[in-house]
Amino acid sequence: MADTSEGAVTASVAEVDVLHVEDDPAFAEVAKQFLERCDEALAVTTVTDPATALDRLDEGTFDCVLCDYVMPELTGIELLEDVRDAFPDIPFILFTGKGSESVASDAFSAGATDYFEKPDDASEYELLAERIATVVEKHHTEWRLARSEERYRRLIETAPVPIVVHRGDEILFANEAAAEFLSAEDPGELVGTDPLDYLATDDREVVRERVGKLLADETAVDSLVEEYVDVDGNSKHARVAGGAVEYGGDRAVQVMLRDVTERRAYERELERYRQLVGAMGDGIYALDAEGCFEMVNERMTALTGYGRDELLGQYAGHVMTDEGLATVESAIQSLVDGAAGSVTVEVMARNADGAEVPRELNLTLQSTADDERFAGTVGVVRDITERRAREQELRAQNERLEAFAEIVGHDLRNPLGVVSGHAELARERAADGASGEELIPQLEAIETAVGRMTSLTEDLLTLAEQGETVGDRRPVAVDEAVREVWSTLDTDGATLAVADPGCVRADPTRFQQLLANLLENAVEHGSTSSGPEVDDAVEHGPEDELTVSVVGTEDGFAVTDDGSGIPSDERDRVFERGHSTAASTGFGLAIVDAVAEAHGWTATAGESESGGARFHIHTDG
Repeated sequence: MADTSEGAVTASVAEVDVLHVEDDPAFAEVAKQFLERCDEALAVTTVTDPATALDRLDEGTFDCVLCDYVMPELTGIELLEDVRDAFPDIPFILFTGKGSESVASDAFSAGATDYFEKPDDASEYELLAERIATVVEKHHTEWRLARSEERYRRLIETAPVPIVVHRGDEILFANEAAAEFLSAEDPGELVGTDPLDYLATDDREVVRERVGKLLADETAVDSLVEEYVDVDGNSKHARVAGGAVEYGGDRAVQVMLRDVTERRAYERELERYRQLVGAMGDGIYALDAEGCFEMVNERMTALTGYGRDELLGQYAGHVMTDEGLATVESAIQSLVDGAAGSVTVEVMARNADGAEVPRELNLTLQSTADDERFAGTVGVVRDITERRAREQELRAQNERLEAFAEIVGHDLRNPLGVVSGHAELARERAADGASGEELIPQLEAIETAVGRMTSLTEDLLTLAEQGETVGDRRPVAVDEAVREVWSTLDTDGATLAVADPGCVRADPTRFQQLLANLLENAVEHGSTSSGPEVDDAVEHGPEDELTVSVVGTEDGFAVTDDGSGIPSDERDRVFERGHSTAASTGFGLAIVDAVAEAHGWTATAGESESGGARFHIHTDG
């Protein structure tokens, strides 16, 4: 016996159960034999009275009823009426020996599926078997289609996404999700309305044209975002997709809407955030859990010298020194340990050109939904090159102030004591009647002390006011600059020798300060003891005179003399501020060192070939 449940539909194709209602048992047996012989798929069950037929239909499920027309208790048509009340869809074939148009008409009016006259010979049973198989297959097909349509309808009615079926100017169907999206009380409120009335666009005619094309062919709707207005007048956004379908026997358009209202608002907010981040003057980045860049703004690319595509996916250590990376890793660990919500560190970064530059990083952990796993960091990068320079200049100024205080407290105190002491002596001697000529030694001593204080003050102001800075640089011929400076000095009979010192790029004024202090130092600290002459000297004095030479070197120039020289244990300290081995301010060579450093040069002290002092200015690194 065939099962008409959903899971057994396929099995019914292989076996068709037929209930044959026939009051003549002999004829019923003959019919059973012929039908099952004609079609092995047929399984015929025979009953001889209509009441039993109804009971058997209640007991089991048959695929088809084959019923005699003339029977003692009920006619075939009367039984058909009873069957239709209980089983409206089962195929029912009226099988009668009394054929007439009237009987056939009554049978079809009562709901018979087919009408067939009893065969006169065996060959007609083949035709009957085919008719049974046909009506059963048709029934099964219709049943499956109905079930499929029912399942589909239930599916779209309960689907979580809004679904609307319309024919361009009228909504035919809307599910609960569509009603909720458009703020309708129920789907019925939408049915019958114009779907384009809910579009917040001025291009309704364009949309109508697109719908018309869908109704004319089977082209699918391209996925696009449309703005809608619900029944309450609220603006909403949805991504639309769909295509043409058959609905109620007619062609229609089915569209599915995915509500992107919140996402659209989030995207607008995100775009504003991106614009804000992009416009910030500091570099902003995000690292994933592996320490690789997953987001950078334009300022970050400018700071590093790398393009955005070059940074994304790259390990952060690529743009830091090893020491800087260690500092950042330590800072991240402190964040993970919960020591602070954010950490600010200063590190040395490495740009695309290989240059190492100071950077300030403010680090924060990336948040996660569960806050239980490390997802990376977000950081703000600031260029602190200028700040570092200002800090360095401030330290230099502080050092100069400290030196000034030292000089004021010590070096200036001595000549002031000399001035005070000799002034007191002069006053006492004048009170005792000493003549003006007799007071000359005190006045000369006072003059000498005042001169020393003046020199100290001038050198100190040079360091304090100008510091370690230089102005515009231009090519300067060293020999010309040397001779010009020499002509302004009190050389005390010393001789100048210049031998191809070359040319340097320098601030002319600051360079003359360097030369003046080097030459003054040579004259003041040299002795009149003779020494070997410089081979390439262009000027020579008497044998007992001091010779100061300026000569070119492979990496700059040198100022030498043939005096007594610098003790070896003093050479490392001669450039220190306040250091002096004679009656000088002790700041001349400090000025030399400061000017050289400001130009990116190096000043060193050593011994000349004659045993005197040698000061080497390395201008080429």
